Amino acid sequence: MTSVVSICNQAIGRIRGRTIAALTDESVEAQACLTYYDASRDFVLSDFPWNFAGKTATLAQKVETPEQWEFCYAYPADCLNVRHLYPEGFLAASRDNLLYSEDRHRRLNGNIPYEVGLSADNTLSILTNLDLARVAYTVKLENVNQFTAHFVTAMSWYMAGEIAIPIAGTSKGRVLADRAMLGYDRVIKAAYSANASEGDPGLPRDAETIRAHQ
Repeated sequence: MTSVVSICNQAIGRIRGRTIAALTDESVEAQACLTYYDASRDFVLSDFPWNFAGKTATLAQKVETPEQWEFCYAYPADCLNVRHLYPEGFLAASRDNLLYSEDRHRRLNGNIPYEVGLSADNTLSILTNLDLARVAYTVKLENVNQFTAHFVTAMSWYMAGEIAIPIAGTSKGRVLADRAMLGYDRVIKAAYSANASEGDPGLPRDAETIRAHQ
């Protein structure tokens, strides 16, 4: 069964460290995992458009009109990174098949320009010229039961690279970290096929915004 500790122990095992029973252990391994777990999880979630971490939503428009853009929207509270924007009338093929949806979106609507930054009220916002905008984004997930096997493997390799030097020391740790990053790259490449195979969106539904581009 996947757990935070099991993911950490996979990472530790990849650099030949000692396994832990909990993040509260007093070992060097446990302290390194406690330090790097959250950041590693969020990085790997953001580094690849995982289907299981994809979400779509209608953006909440703010009153202010930003410079150089026509509209300002609130950045979703659970968003790690924005994948793309699309019009309100555009029907994404599937919430769980955002790779397909993003490809269709680009072919039918082109890339919609946007910028992420602080608005006048100093909150993170999405700036664009698109009215009634919807967003496809990667959600910040903390529940390990929602992680896929490819994600767990990728995260354990990435985290191994992060904890290698704290656990093994500078000289040996750098070698182990480089090997771990190679392992991470291999898993990410394999994840593309797995991600694309999930879901069968079928034919586009009869939406005005889609018909207009056919």
